[in-house]
Amino acid sequence: HLNIAETLWRILKGKWLRPVDYLYTDSLLYATNRALEAIGSGLKISFTHVA
Repeated sequence: HLNIAETLWRILKGKWLRPVDYLYTDSLLYATNRALEAIGSGLKISFTHVA
């Protein structure tokens, strides 16, 4: 069972970051910040678990 932070990072890495974002540290930091800022307005996340 994942806690909220683990769920957020799983979705961030699996859906919101692109492979090209990992090429350089600066691009990874920019993409991560961009995604985190967009949560709630442009990006949606559900922390409910369906068994």
